[in-house]
Amino acid sequence: MTPLERKSLAEQLTGNSLLSALLTEIEAGAVERLIYADTETKRIEAQAAVRAARAFRHEIRATLASAVSRGAPV
Repeated sequence: MTPLERKSLAEQLTGNSLLSALLTEIEAGAVERLIYADTETKRIEAQAAVRAARAFRHEIRATLASAVSRGAPV
C-alpha cells in the first residue's frame, strides 16, 4: 500500500462519524468497567480495551501526519 493510499484510507476513517462514535462508546465503556472492576483481572482487561481504542485512534492520526510530513504525492 502506498503512502497516498494509507493517507486516503485514514482520511476516510477519520471522516466516518459512526466509527468515531463507536470508538468513543468502546472507550467510555471500558473506562467505566475499569473504574468499577471488582477483580484485578477485570481491571487489566478494561485497561487493555481503553489502550486499544486509544492506540487505534493514535495510529490513524499518525498515518495522516506521516503521509503529510513525508510529502506523499497528492
